[in-house]
Amino acid sequence: MKINKLSKKYWFSFFVIIVFDGVYSFVWPTGGNRILTISCVILGSVLCLSLVRFYLQETLEEYGLCLKNPHIQIICMLLITFTISFLTYYRGLAKEGTTLILTKSTLKHIGELFPVSFTILLLASVTYEEVLFRGFLLTFFQKLSGSSFLGVFISAIWFGLTHYSASGTPEEICGRVISAFILGIIYGYLRVKEPQKFTLFSLSIGHFLNDIIALALTAVLT
Repeated sequence: MKINKLSKKYWFSFFVIIVFDGVYSFVWPTGGNRILTISCVILGSVLCLSLVRFYLQETLEEYGLCLKNPHIQIICMLLITFTISFLTYYRGLAKEGTTLILTKSTLKHIGELFPVSFTILLLASVTYEEVLFRGFLLTFFQKLSGSSFLGVFISAIWFGLTHYSASGTPEEICGRVISAFILGIIYGYLRVKEPQKFTLFSLSIGHFLNDIIALALTAVLT
């Protein structure tokens, strides 16, 4: 693998962002103060984009932020999101005896999963993850290696490892890491292959909906 020489500015930006994310990782597991966590992830997104625009003096479009034709972005992302969700949960929905009937009690149960504060937290968190992994880190490793494939692959591995948690069975732990890695590969590939349709804006929406659907279907199927 060829390693390109990057300026000190790139490495300083990388160091600052990684240190911030390391500090943030100690805030998230507590989960007790949602306002603090929301503030941290918003600050993280602003930090990444500010370093790119004002310190590195590069365009945000190069790092995946593009707001052109938002309706096209949203439509494309919705198609991808619901396709991924269908393929992921098809086996659960197709099990004999499983019914997906949204009764009042079921809707109430699902609604209880998404209070306003949690919904805002989830949206802010997935936006931060997209800005960090499909924005800064993907582009950084792409520049470092000179390869889009390696940029996508390394950022996806990193994304998967951040979803490691000691809670649950070994199968559940591995499942979370692998699922996040696969999602990172898909999102990273889309961002590189179709940068006008799959941007940090649309990927954040897709990521948010993917998590919402996962939580809702888990509530229905269990």
